[in-house]
Amino acid sequence: MFFHFKTSFYLKKIITYLGKDVLKKFYLDGKLRNNT
Repeated sequence: MFFHFKTSFYLKKIITYLGKDVLKKFYLDGKLRNNT
């Protein structure tokens, strides 16, 4: 149980970190598309 908790905790951190990057990329892509 402890191992599972630690794993999900790290997975959540990684997903959040990657999610921010992906969201930023999508946001910038959308801005560029709207400007043209």
